[in-house]
Amino acid sequence: MSSGSRRSVSPRRWPRGSSGRTSAWKITRLWSRIISRRLSVNIDRRLYQLYYEGQPLISSNIAKRYARAFFKIAGEEKRYESYYQELGRFSAILKENKNLSEFLANPIFALSDKKAVVESLLEKIRISPLTSNFLKLLVDRRRIGILSDIQGCYRELMDIALKKVRVTVKTAFPLTRETSARLQNGLERLTDREVEMVVLEDRSLLGGVVVRVGDTLYDGSVRTQLNNIRNLLGEEI
Repeated sequence: MSSGSRRSVSPRRWPRGSSGRTSAWKITRLWSRIISRRLSVNIDRRLYQLYYEGQPLISSNIAKRYARAFFKIAGEEKRYESYYQELGRFSAILKENKNLSEFLANPIFALSDKKAVVESLLEKIRISPLTSNFLKLLVDRRRIGILSDIQGCYRELMDIALKKVRVTVKTAFPLTRETSARLQNGLERLTDREVEMVVLEDRSLLGGVVVRVGDTLYDGSVRTQLNNIRNLLGEEI
């Protein structure tokens, strides 16, 4: 062979049954498993992020439809408030247990597993068959994630039917029982409805009260009055 010729080198092959080939094969197989597992985890995380961080998958109109359907059945039995309380009890369980709430809303987990968990939970709490079947339906239709929205829509329908209105009152200092009663009576005359009043204390108001009735705000706080005076002085200056 001349000095200018090149010697061809064949690729190295592991002898049959050798420990080197076996070790290389095991490492390759192990690495492929690790990669597959990581890809699976990344895909699951991506699905989870798309579900929670993307555009809302369910509109409020769907929540209203479910609320109206459940409200109609409740109306036939004249048990608006008791069914509302049952929805609230189950909704409170989901709010208190974040892991449970995320499990039921996560599309990665099997529907059969979710139904089994909900059925087991419903057996432990006192709840009517109607509400129980309604909650199972929400799980089956993958709508359990909007239970709080459905509950809110149901409450609005219930308040209209029972001629109730919910009022939030903010005060700088606690109201006496007499003042609270006078305020509630005045609001009932104003709205011509039964008033359910929630009083909150807010020291930043300095004085006076702020009353919210539905979408209407009555602001009689000292803070707002001072701000109005400042605005007037600013314009004059």
